[in-house]
Amino acid sequence: MASIRTPKTVLTLAMTGLLSFSITSQACGPDLPNRLLTYRDSTLMVMPEGNFRFEASKLLPADPKLPVIGVNTPYRPQQELEPSVQTIIDKMREQQTAEAAYALGEGLTPAARLYTAGAVEPEKRAEYFQKIFLLPKEEQGEWGIMAHYTLGSDLVSSESNDTQQATALEHFDYVINAVKTGQKDTLNLAISSLGQQARILWWQGKYPESARLYAQQAAQGDDMGILSLQFVVGQLLNTDSIRQESLHDPLIQQLTIAGMFTRIDPYFYAVSQPVLSEQTYKILDELNKNVSDTFPNMDRLAALAYQSGQYDSAANILKRAGDSGLAWWLRAKLSLRNGNINSATAAYAKAAAAFPSNEEWGTQRGDNLALEHIIPSCRISAEQSILALKRDDFVQAMTLMYNTRNIYYQDVSDIAERVLTIEELKTFVDKHAPRRASSAKEDEEAGEEYEKVASLRELLARRLMRAERYQEAIDYFVISEHRKNAERFIQALEKTKDKNASKKQLAIDYYQAALIMREQGLEIRGYEMAPDFNESDGNSFNRESLFSSEAVKSSENQPWISPAQLTRAKTSLPKTDDWRFHYRWRAMELAVKSADLLPPKSEAYAAVMCEAASWVIARDPATASTLYRTYTKNGTQYDWSPQFGRSCPKVNFEQS
Repeated sequence: MASIRTPKTVLTLAMTGLLSFSITSQACGPDLPNRLLTYRDSTLMVMPEGNFRFEASKLLPADPKLPVIGVNTPYRPQQELEPSVQTIIDKMREQQTAEAAYALGEGLTPAARLYTAGAVEPEKRAEYFQKIFLLPKEEQGEWGIMAHYTLGSDLVSSESNDTQQATALEHFDYVINAVKTGQKDTLNLAISSLGQQARILWWQGKYPESARLYAQQAAQGDDMGILSLQFVVGQLLNTDSIRQESLHDPLIQQLTIAGMFTRIDPYFYAVSQPVLSEQTYKILDELNKNVSDTFPNMDRLAALAYQSGQYDSAANILKRAGDSGLAWWLRAKLSLRNGNINSATAAYAKAAAAFPSNEEWGTQRGDNLALEHIIPSCRISAEQSILALKRDDFVQAMTLMYNTRNIYYQDVSDIAERVLTIEELKTFVDKHAPRRASSAKEDEEAGEEYEKVASLRELLARRLMRAERYQEAIDYFVISEHRKNAERFIQALEKTKDKNASKKQLAIDYYQAALIMREQGLEIRGYEMAPDFNESDGNSFNRESLFSSEAVKSSENQPWISPAQLTRAKTSLPKTDDWRFHYRWRAMELAVKSADLLPPKSEAYAAVMCEAASWVIARDPATASTLYRTYTKNGTQYDWSPQFGRSCPKVNFEQS
C-alpha cells in the first residue's frame, strides 16, 4: 500500500527529522538533595546556571493571534471527526490509489474527500489539493490549511532548490495567516509552520531570521521550538563563521548568552558540555563589542561574565543592567567577594523583592553531585539565611530558610535542631507551623506543603522528648502512631515513680519504657538530621553532619560559622556527637535501671542485661563490655552467656 499522510499524522510526519539529538548522561548514583549550609562559601559565591527552556521561551512574546500550546490548545492535538466521517476516511485510507479512495468518499465534504484521496497517493497529491484551493474558503475549512501544510512539508528538504523552498515558504505563510485571521487549527499547524519556515531559512543562511521564527515557535509553547533553538545555540557556539555573521542581531545575542549562561540541559543535546574557557572568553569579548547600551539581557551577560570568573567585567556590565532580580543577586555576590557584607545584605533584599516567586530554572547538579531545583527567589532567601547565621540573627535565619522548606528542608532542619534554642523553636513553630484545625488522619493525608509543616512540628516534639518535657511534646506530634508511642513511653516511665509498686513491677515498667525507646526511638526521640537522620528513616548515606568537626574546619564553612552558632550546635547534640541512633543508649540506660531492680542471680536479670548490651554493642563495644563485666560480677552464668549481647533469651520476669 502506498504511504499516506492522514489528518492525524500529518503534523508528526512533517516534524520528524528536523533535528538529530545526541543524548548525554549524568553521573550515576543516587540523587542527593543539595545542602547549602554544608557548602556555604560556594553557595554564596557561585552563581547557579540558568534554565535554557525558561530563557528561550521568553525571547519573544507570544503572538496573541496564534494559539499557545497548553493554554488555549492541547499539548497533543487530534482532529475531532464525527464517527460516521471517521469511518469513511478509514476506508478511504485502505485504498491503493487516489481514484479508488475518492470513489469511497461520498458523504464527506468536498474538501475532506479531496484531502483524504490526495493523502493516499503522494504522486497525485498536488492535483487533488489544488482542487481544494479552488473551493470557497468557507468550504475549505481546516482541510485547506492541512493541504497547504502538507504540500509545504513535501518540499522541505536540504536538497530542495530555491524555487521549491520559496513555494514551501508560501504554503506555510498561508497556514499562519489563515489561522491569524480566524481559521480553526486543531492540529496546531500554524505553530509548526513557524518551525518549518525557520528550517528553510537556516539552510539559506538567514540565521537571525531563522532564530526569530524558532523563538516565536517556542513563545507559543511548542517544545520543538525549544529543541530547535538548542541546535541553533550549538551552531552559534561552535561555528565561528555563523556566530560572527549573526552576532549583530539582538536576538542572536540573547540566544548566545542564554546558551552559555545555562550551558543547555545535558539531557537534550551534545553541545551541552561547558564551552571551553578560551572559547567562552572569545565569545564574551565578541558580545561586549556588539551589544548596545539598550540590550535587554544585560543582566544575563553580567551573569555569564561572573560565571566565567571575569568579576571586574561583570561589575562594569552591571552598571548598565538595571534593577532586575538577577542584577541585584549578582551585585550581592560581588559585594561578598569584596568583603562588604552590609552591601551584600542590602542587595539581597532588593533581589528577593525583584524576582517573581514563580520563576524556576529547573534542576541542575552541583559540583558535589547533589541535585538542586533552582527557584531564584528561594535560593536567594537561603543565601540571606546564611548571612543571618553569620551575624547571629538565628531566628531570622530560620525564618528565611523556612521560606525555602520545599527545596532545602534539610537545611531548615539543621537550623531548627542545632541552632535555635527549644524556646526559640517552639515560638517559631507556634507562629509559622500551626497545627491544622482538622483530625489527625486528615493531617497525615495532607499534601506536600503541609508535609513540611508537619515534619517541623514532629522535629520539635522529638526535641522536647529529648529534653524530657514530655507533656509539651505530645501536643506537637502530628502522626497519630508517633503520638501514641510517645504516650506509651511517658506512661511507662510515669509508672516507675509509683512508690507503692513492687521492685518487680518497677522493673517491668522500666523495661517496657526501654523497649519502646529502642523500637520507636527514631520516631519519638531521634534527631531529624545528624546523628540519627530521622528525615531519611535512619539512612545517612552521603548525608553530612552540618556541624561535624570536618564541616566546621572546612575552608568552605569556617568564615561563615560564628562562635555562638558553633556553641549552640554542640550543646544540642547527645553526649558524643558520633552516637548514631543515640536513643539506643537511652534505651540501654532504662534497661539497666530495670535490671538493677531484679535479683542479680535471676535469669531475668541476666536476660535484661544481655538485651541492654545488644542495643549498643555494634556501635559502642566498650559500653557493652562494661555491662558484661557487671553481669559476670553480679549474675549467674547460663548456657547462652557466651553470646551475651549478641543472642539473648526472651526476658521473662517470672524468672526473677
